[in-house]
Amino acid sequence: MSEILLKLRNLKRRLRVRTRIRELSAIAKNRKKDGAIITLAGNYNYGNIIQRYALLTFLRKNGYNFDAVKTKTTVPDDTNRAIYGEMMRFVDKYIGGYDFDPVGSLGYRDYIVGSDQVWRDWYSGDWRQFGVYFLDFLGDKKSNRIAYAASFGVDNLAEAGIDDQKKALINPLIKKFDAISVREKSGVRLVKELSRNKKLDIKVVLDPTLLLKSDDYSGLIEASEVRTQKTAKVFCYILDIDDEKLTSIEKISQNYNNEYSILCTDFSKRFQPVETWLKGFRDSEFVVTDSFHGMVFAIINNKDFVVFANHNRGVSRMENLLDTFGIDHDRLFFADDKEKDTLRLRKLDWAEINKKLDILRKDSGEWLMKQIKR
Repeated sequence: MSEILLKLRNLKRRLRVRTRIRELSAIAKNRKKDGAIITLAGNYNYGNIIQRYALLTFLRKNGYNFDAVKTKTTVPDDTNRAIYGEMMRFVDKYIGGYDFDPVGSLGYRDYIVGSDQVWRDWYSGDWRQFGVYFLDFLGDKKSNRIAYAASFGVDNLAEAGIDDQKKALINPLIKKFDAISVREKSGVRLVKELSRNKKLDIKVVLDPTLLLKSDDYSGLIEASEVRTQKTAKVFCYILDIDDEKLTSIEKISQNYNNEYSILCTDFSKRFQPVETWLKGFRDSEFVVTDSFHGMVFAIINNKDFVVFANHNRGVSRMENLLDTFGIDHDRLFFADDKEKDTLRLRKLDWAEINKKLDILRKDSGEWLMKQIKR
């Protein structure tokens, strides 16, 4: 055997030993916790941050100690505190966690994947990043694998970026899950398609933000050191602003003394604190949004609202949310009907909506609790 081959063999042996030592160390550390949450993680999106906070808080309220694992992201540099400083402050204070590492993340008893659009390929086909959300890094290691409110965000696998090659990779991983729940009804069909098992038991549950109550979020606002101006009567949370949306917002605000404020995701400007975002929903009279979680927080705070359909970010999840609470689809504005008169919309029956929310919140929470091992 040549000297070079011998050196390579010895190097590989040393690397295997080091990896094994790291693995044993991670297992010893992580077995002290109840589990880990694997979800999309970035400091640039209010909805993503607050759903991470909500699931972690719900688990803590029920006596569980979970780590929040920060997976890689594909959008702006999260280290830019000049823009994301307030968002990062919130994450550091209330969520914490550590950067995902396939070896360092081994050894937990329970793994929860979700929520948000975790089963939509945001990574341009890079399986090394996408496969994490199907827990591929666990291999055949024994663990309790749970999907909570996992979402594809769209109605078919092609739009979710899942082609035949990815289907083949996902199929055996889906089968290793001990319990699967999805956020949208369409997700039931898509998971069955991926698993090739039409009899697979899949639960439809609420987004984790809905597991908490309005008082929980008010507590965050009141505890914050951030001081904001009085909230406008019309609060607009817009992910993708354009002239047409602005025209509609101005028309809607005419019914509210032309008083409105817009909080949008502008990656060239400093983001507002998460508490300011929450306060907008709580203290306004009317909400205009093109965001799924914008709709969620209008409902949590019992605010009248309309939502601009956002095809790139997924319309089906918005329609599903409306259906869940028996809200007419006429509150979903498409490009050709943004001039609809909001005064003609049927008044929302908040007593009935809240009744449904209480039932679904209890059902979703109990389902999750039953899946976690003691």
